[in-house]
This record gives sequence, structure tokens and C-alpha cells, in this order.
Amino acid sequence: MRKVLRCSATAFAAAIAWMAAAPASATAVSYQFTLIADTTGPFSGFGQSVSINNAGTVAFNAGLDAGGIGFFTGSGGAITTIADSSGPISTFTGGVAVINDAGTVAFFATLDTGVRGIFAGTGGPLTTIATEGGPVTSAFGFTPSINNGGTVAFTTGLVAGGSGVFTGAGGPITTIATTAGPFNTVQNPDINNAGTVAFSGNFDTGAGNQYVVSGTGEPFTTIAQTGSGFTLLGLLNVAINDAGTVAFRGFSPTGGFFTGAGGPTTTSAASSGPLNIALANSRVALNNAGEVAFLAGLDAGGEGIFTGPTRRFPS
Repeated sequence: MRKVLRCSATAFAAAIAWMAAAPASATAVSYQFTLIADTTGPFSGFGQSVSINNAGTVAFNAGLDAGGIGFFTGSGGAITTIADSSGPISTFTGGVAVINDAGTVAFFATLDTGVRGIFAGTGGPLTTIATEGGPVTSAFGFTPSINNGGTVAFTTGLVAGGSGVFTGAGGPITTIATTAGPFNTVQNPDINNAGTVAFSGNFDTGAGNQYVVSGTGEPFTTIAQTGSGFTLLGLLNVAINDAGTVAFRGFSPTGGFFTGAGGPTTTSAASSGPLNIALANSRVALNNAGEVAFLAGLDAGGEGIFTGPTRRFPS
């Protein structure tokens, strides 16, 4: 179950500015933060994507003062190296690492041999989830998902043509869906602890007919599709929790974040009040309590990170 949210300094500053603009009667709150890593050494800089598990361990990618790059984890003490470019890996294209509650990190990388694949590890020898060869090409998605059982969901191209959503834990991979039908495209899978995978894309039929579905194989549960209450779906990512609820972005009729499990969908946040939700750059995360975390623009300018749907925004 992916718990990744991209954030920039602009987003952070905007969120702080928004909170500072809260009514004067609001109770002052003191916050304490834990430093995971900084550039005093051995890191020269960090990627924009981090992932955190329920134990508070953070997975991140960083450049090294000594040269090279890698994926690392930490929780405020010693840093664990998951993998870096001094070993069998040459590059970490995409820069996204996802972590489960056992501390296992999954990521996309290219080996020194030029072979691409999905790998996982905790700081020792890496587990190969899948590499190009056989029916699978090198066209892996940059952002896999991992559940607490160590099963990884990912996308990749097929030698025979098209692409598919697959799962694996170091042995044979399992096919969840391919573009052999009824899907024309498949992308951005997220897996929960029950092994159910949610993903998005386009159906074969109907120009621009977009969908969000979930399942472990056919038949799939349709969470949302254009033409059935939605005019457009944001396909940057979807998120599924252990109850099988899926969070996604869409227009219905205005832009917003929604959740569903195969029946009526619920609006978690919409482009009303101070929010301006753009599908092009808005990622979403979902927890087991049904709370959605998301990045959104502000009508007043800038952007911020919010949670909902219990959050009430000032008008």
C-alpha cells in the first residue's frame, strides 16, 4: 500500500502561510519534528519523493558527497543504505522508493549490466522482483507499490506488445491485468495488505474512456469511469486501503478527490472555497481510516498539503 506524497518547498511554504492566516481565536499549537537526514553529510541533496511506514521509518533517495546516488531509510537515528550506485545498480530512474511496515523498500532501477527491473530490500542483499527478459520488456513503471507481506505491484511492457499490471515477491510474477482487453492502457497500481490491486487507465472502447478499477484479476470492480458521473479522471496515481476503498482524482463536475469501493463515490475534497485541484500534478494518499492526503493549489496563490474529508476549510 503506497504512502507517497511529493512535496516542494513552495508547497510547504504555502501550507504554513495558509495556517498563519487562520482566525486569531485559533489555539496556538507547538510542533516538534524529527530530523531524518540532512546535507551536513554524507548526503549532497535529496529527491522530492519520500515514503513513510506505520513505524515512522522514512525511505528516501539522495545524492552522496562521495559521488553516486542511492535509496536509504531512517527514523531519526542511524541511516540504513538500501542500495546505492557503488554496487550492482547504476541508476535509480524515477527516484521513488516505497516502504512497508517491515521496513522493506521497493524501487525501480537499472543494473550496471543495463538490465532494468523492480527490486526490494531492507539493507542486505536485494530481492529481484522482476527484470526484463522472457515476456517482460524494460518498460517498467517508475513507481511500484508494496504491501506488508512483501508483495510488490508494478507495471511493465510485454515483448508480445502492450503492457500489464503484475505482482511478485521474488518468485514467479502474477498477471493482474494486461492491455489484451478490456484495457487499452494500465498504469499506477497500488496494492493493499489483502493483495487487492487498484489501477487506472483507458478502456478499449470509447474515445477517452478512462477508468479506475480494483481486483486480483478478472472480474474487476469498477470504482469510477468517465461517462458515469465523471467527465475526466486524473490518472497520476490511485491509492487503495485495506478495506478496499480507493482514492482518486476526477471532475464531477468540478475537480476533486474522491473515494469509492464499487458503489457510489464520496467527495473528499473539491475545487471550491480556497482549493484549486489540478489533475495534472495532484497526487493522493489514503489510510485505513479513510482519510485522504493530497496536494492542492490555493486560489490565493501557492499550494499546500491537506488531509480530509473531516477537515473544514474557511470560506
